[in-house]
Amino acid sequence: MQQAAFGGTPFSAEVDLWLECDSHPDRVVPLRQAGVDFIAAADPVELPAGSGWVVVSVDGEHYRNRVYLVNGMNTTHRKTEIVCFKDEVPF
Repeated sequence: MQQAAFGGTPFSAEVDLWLECDSHPDRVVPLRQAGVDFIAAADPVELPAGSGWVVVSVDGEHYRNRVYLVNGMNTTHRKTEIVCFKDEVPF
């Protein structure tokens, strides 16, 4: 993404968003959106209810938040209900 701030020099940031699942430690699920009480998968995916980490990477710096997938993820719904283990979400 490039944007000129108030007519100034354009700047860019490399941003990435994914879910790391405790039940499948070798699996990374790309996300298209994350909020305080939900995540949305980039592509349909099936996962059981369980805990994991939502990770946001901004220019290589990672911000991790522990979450619980209340009903798991399924291919019919891209949005998935989550509960954050912290009171504040860092993104």
